[in-house]
Amino acid sequence: MPEPYEQHVTSLSGGASDKALLYISLTGFFLVGIAMYRLFLASGAGNGDLDEDELYKRDYDEDLDEADVRTLNRAQRRLRAKNRMKKKRRIEPARGAAVPEDGNNVVGDNNADGAIADHEGLEEVANLSRKERQKLAKAEEKEERRRYVLEREAALKRQEQEETYLERKERSRAEEEERFMAEKERNERDWKEYDKFRTMFKIGGSSGEAVLVKDFVAFMERNKVVAVDDIADQYGLCRDVVIKRIKEIEEEGRINGVFDDRGQFIHLTTDEMAEVADIVRREGRITLEKLACEFSRLQQMKIGDFRSE
Repeated sequence: MPEPYEQHVTSLSGGASDKALLYISLTGFFLVGIAMYRLFLASGAGNGDLDEDELYKRDYDEDLDEADVRTLNRAQRRLRAKNRMKKKRRIEPARGAAVPEDGNNVVGDNNADGAIADHEGLEEVANLSRKERQKLAKAEEKEERRRYVLEREAALKRQEQEETYLERKERSRAEEEERFMAEKERNERDWKEYDKFRTMFKIGGSSGEAVLVKDFVAFMERNKVVAVDDIADQYGLCRDVVIKRIKEIEEEGRINGVFDDRGQFIHLTTDEMAEVADIVRREGRITLEKLACEFSRLQQMKIGDFRSE
């Protein structure tokens, strides 16, 4: 009887352990599947984010490489030089390119030669050590900075030259306007003095009284024949000043007349000028002395006629 009881207990314990192992196995597979699924989702999301970041960085590097160096700050210039060095290291020179044996593809030969020539410098850069590449990058950055400084100095110089030109132009315009105003004032002052001189002149020196030209013209018309010396003595002027002033008044059309050889001025009216013209036409050539005598005779005849009336 004991043997069947032990055998029954053993069969019960063996069945329970198999079920537990099966349950644990199924649970483990389930958890592993969930973990792998989560890892897959996380990996996919991570790759998407990385691609987006990489794409953004690539666009930024391209914009930085194509940007004007004058608009970049120091950090951007350093990053630009670093990116260019990385780009050069990634490019490998063309090696073992197949060359056509028949020689028909001339364009292909030229392109191959050009590619080899273009990559000669890049091959040298690729063969440099890290320290040498860093040194080359710093040299390139220094060269870009030098070009930036030169371009900035040139721009400042052009701006300074333009400002200097505008200042010089404005100063020249102001000086020209000042000269114009000064010339205008001087002309107005000269005209006033001339107009005053036309209407009167001084006698008896600088402290003498002013004599109106119309009064002087009336004196000439009234006396008809006047001696220059008498006029000079009467008005306190020198002989040359009197002659000059009479000629100026005559040029203005205020009086008409002639000077004879005895220093006299003979005043002529319009009618008398016509008579003198008749005498010249009748006699032909006539001396000034004879003309003065003839005119004196005419004056005496007019005086006699006036007295007889």
